[in-house]
Amino acid sequence: MYYPYVPTYYEDSTREQKGVGSIRGITEKLSYLNEDVGVDAVWPSPFYKSPMLDGGYDVDDHMDVNPDFGTIADVEELVQSCHNRDMRIIFDYVSNHTTITHPWFQASRKREPGYEDFYHWNAGKRDKDGNPTLPNNWPSRFSEPNKKARERGEFQDLGLDEPTPAVPMWQWDDARGEYYMRTFIKEQADLNWNNPRVEKAMLDIMRFWRKKGVDGYRIDAVNHMAKDPSLADEQRNPSYNEQESDNPMEQWTEDHYCNYWPLLEKYITKMCEVLEHDGGRDPFILLESYATAERLHKMTNIKPHLAATFNFVVMASKWDAGTRKKLIEEYLDNLPKGAIPNHVNGNMDNSRTATVLGDAAARSAGMINIMLPGMTIIHNGEELGLHNGHVPADRIKDPNGFRDDYRTPMIWDDSLPNAGFSRAAEGDLYLPINKNDLHLSAERQKRNSKSTLRMYRAAIELSRVESALADGKYVPLETTNPNVYAFARANGDNHAVVMTNFSNSTQSVAIRNGQTHSYNSRISSVDVKDNNMNNISLHRGFELKPNESIVLTPKR
Repeated sequence: MYYPYVPTYYEDSTREQKGVGSIRGITEKLSYLNEDVGVDAVWPSPFYKSPMLDGGYDVDDHMDVNPDFGTIADVEELVQSCHNRDMRIIFDYVSNHTTITHPWFQASRKREPGYEDFYHWNAGKRDKDGNPTLPNNWPSRFSEPNKKARERGEFQDLGLDEPTPAVPMWQWDDARGEYYMRTFIKEQADLNWNNPRVEKAMLDIMRFWRKKGVDGYRIDAVNHMAKDPSLADEQRNPSYNEQESDNPMEQWTEDHYCNYWPLLEKYITKMCEVLEHDGGRDPFILLESYATAERLHKMTNIKPHLAATFNFVVMASKWDAGTRKKLIEEYLDNLPKGAIPNHVNGNMDNSRTATVLGDAAARSAGMINIMLPGMTIIHNGEELGLHNGHVPADRIKDPNGFRDDYRTPMIWDDSLPNAGFSRAAEGDLYLPINKNDLHLSAERQKRNSKSTLRMYRAAIELSRVESALADGKYVPLETTNPNVYAFARANGDNHAVVMTNFSNSTQSVAIRNGQTHSYNSRISSVDVKDNNMNNISLHRGFELKPNESIVLTPKR
């Protein structure tokens, strides 16, 4: 599955150029996605009507389209075009909040009948002078700006050992004379799903797009939908380290302001039931949640055949053979029966994989994910090995101030000024091009048989045509070298072996109790298909290049 970040993916060639990506731009690039990358599913970022204060995740109308991106007709065309190519498409469903300019919020702040408690309102406590104070200590998820402010010299009244305060989750509203809850920026108000009218309105939105053919949803920030109605304070997180954390929100536990289980289970069940009962084609839901393994497991267990949480644990881990082996196997071992595994190396909220791991390791990380059982999720540009850009302060769109570096426009070709993304003036682009990556353009990589793009295409193709990789179960393997992680995929008499060197130097390795077959390398993350490694013996061993990942099958 491929995630195009709509504002910076591609501006379609048919319209007057605005410097921002479009829905039709994705439609125009489906041949690239389907044929050059090889993916068979697409998940575009939110394209709904929005003031774009948080990249489209601040929604003014879930059933209308941001005119900068196109029209509902363009969305319908995209869905149909995906289905014509036998591709699936899921939409980003922003379930937790709307903007404060949304008609629902405007009606709620005025206490219009039926909308009084559409959102979480609270008069707060009172200080000794009768002034309102915060209802509790719940933090905003977007508290990074306070850490940056302290680094600039603010909060000087705090002692050296005192933690930076989180941004409060409560925002005062003069018009209503109460606080409203906002997990993210102050312009995003949290919906009150305990109100049956809210539940119906939000589920009707899912039905609206389902009728237009969407195959499923990625539920944004799903664990934040469920709050403890008692508003109990969060406790201090005993493992919080001020020096190691960029987000003061992490100093608090997450037992009450999100993850409140009885309600979260109810809400996820309700959303799944929409897809189960509407008679549409092959539905699927991805649940976005940064939570403990235990909580993620509980969420996936609700409707395992239909909905699963993202596997973010591996994405956040260090590049180490033992660590990856442990985390991958724990994840696969703990999946409930019927659940579809998924594997993620990066997303729009985290640094690009090639920046974090380096170019060679990023290619191997992609190879591992493609060869594991289940679904591989690719952040746009990952298949090119793109890096973080640098967005100057006067061009920043992200309310947290740092994620734009991971969201710069796709590099389609090496032409200046806009690398094929748009024909608008360079200064009009939604975000500036990362010109340091021009040499990694899609057009160049299509012509280079050893490029990252060609590796992704060859790996995805192999994972489909080789039956052991397409349908085989995961089999752990033990190597003679702690720097090498290996596993097999086995389907009856067929099997394939995947081996990855997590070291920056060449490593010799054998498989403990390895089979006596002779093996041929089918693909290498370094050389793609031209590595000439044949007649390999797993029990005698062989060499892997630095950060190389290879796939072996028995010689036939």
